[in-house]
Amino acid sequence: AALMIGREFAHIHPPPDNGSLHLMLPAADATEIIDKGWGEDHYHVSAGRLPKGLVLDFSPRDEADLSVIKTIISRSHAYALNRIP
Repeated sequence: AALMIGREFAHIHPPPDNGSLHLMLPAADATEIIDKGWGEDHYHVSAGRLPKGLVLDFSPRDEADLSVIKTIISRSHAYALNRIP
Protein backbone atom coordinates (compact mmCIF):
# COMPACT_ATOMS: atom_id res chain seq x y z
CA ALA A 1 0.00 0.00 0.00
CA ALA A 2 2.99 2.31 0.50
CA LEU A 3 4.32 1.95 -3.05
CA MET A 4 2.98 3.20 -6.38
CA ILE A 5 4.74 1.01 -8.95
CA GLY A 6 7.43 -1.53 -8.11
CA ARG A 7 9.58 0.08 -5.40
CA GLU A 8 8.53 3.65 -6.22
CA PHE A 9 7.12 5.61 -3.28
CA ALA A 10 7.37 9.04 -4.96
CA HIS A 11 8.35 10.73 -8.20
CA ILE A 12 8.79 14.32 -9.33
CA HIS A 13 7.50 15.80 -12.57
CA PRO A 14 10.59 17.59 -13.96
CA PRO A 15 10.59 20.26 -16.66
CA PRO A 16 8.76 20.83 -18.86
CA ASP A 17 6.19 19.90 -16.18
CA ASN A 18 5.78 22.06 -13.12
CA GLY A 19 7.84 20.25 -10.47
CA SER A 20 4.86 18.75 -8.69
CA LEU A 21 5.18 15.19 -7.43
CA HIS A 22 3.16 12.08 -6.73
CA LEU A 23 3.75 10.19 -3.52
CA MET A 24 2.21 7.59 -1.26
CA LEU A 25 1.30 8.43 2.33
CA PRO A 26 -0.79 6.95 5.11
CA ALA A 27 -4.42 8.03 4.59
CA ALA A 28 -4.34 10.33 7.64
CA ASP A 29 -1.22 12.11 6.35
CA ALA A 30 -2.78 12.49 2.89
CA THR A 31 -5.86 14.07 4.44
CA GLU A 32 -3.73 16.49 6.49
CA ILE A 33 -1.69 17.55 3.46
CA ILE A 34 -4.83 18.16 1.42
CA ASP A 35 -6.52 20.02 4.28
CA LYS A 36 -3.46 22.28 4.63
CA GLY A 37 -3.43 23.05 0.89
CA TRP A 38 -0.15 21.31 0.03
CA GLY A 39 -1.68 18.88 -2.44
CA GLU A 40 -4.73 17.01 -3.64
CA ASP A 41 -5.87 13.43 -4.08
CA HIS A 42 -4.51 11.79 -7.21
CA TYR A 43 -7.24 11.63 -9.85
CA HIS A 44 -7.41 7.83 -9.48
CA VAL A 45 -8.21 8.30 -5.79
CA SER A 46 -10.86 10.90 -6.59
CA ALA A 47 -12.39 8.51 -9.15
CA GLY A 48 -12.48 5.68 -6.60
CA ARG A 49 -9.98 3.49 -8.47
CA LEU A 50 -7.26 3.69 -5.78
CA PRO A 51 -7.43 4.05 -2.00
CA LYS A 52 -6.73 7.26 -0.10
CA GLY A 53 -3.00 7.92 0.22
CA LEU A 54 -1.80 8.62 -3.33
CA VAL A 55 -1.33 12.39 -3.46
CA LEU A 56 -0.36 15.00 -6.02
CA ASP A 57 1.82 17.38 -4.02
CA PHE A 58 2.12 20.89 -5.43
CA SER A 59 5.52 22.22 -6.49
CA PRO A 60 7.40 24.46 -4.05
CA ARG A 61 7.31 28.19 -4.74
CA ASP A 62 10.18 29.17 -2.47
CA GLU A 63 12.68 27.81 0.06
CA ALA A 64 10.07 27.66 2.84
CA ASP A 65 7.79 25.54 0.64
CA LEU A 66 10.74 23.33 -0.31
CA SER A 67 11.39 22.65 3.37
CA VAL A 68 7.79 21.47 3.83
CA ILE A 69 7.95 19.34 0.67
CA LYS A 70 11.15 17.67 1.92
CA THR A 71 9.36 16.77 5.15
CA ILE A 72 6.44 15.31 3.19
CA ILE A 73 8.82 13.25 1.02
CA SER A 74 10.62 12.01 4.14
CA ARG A 75 7.28 10.93 5.57
CA SER A 76 6.47 9.05 2.35
CA HIS A 77 9.87 7.36 2.44
CA ALA A 78 9.37 6.28 6.05
CA TYR A 79 5.96 4.87 5.08
CA ALA A 80 7.56 2.90 2.25
CA LEU A 81 10.06 1.42 4.72
CA ASN A 82 7.20 0.35 7.02
CA ARG A 83 8.28 2.79 9.71
CA ILE A 84 4.77 4.28 9.79
CA PRO A 85 1.73 2.01 10.22
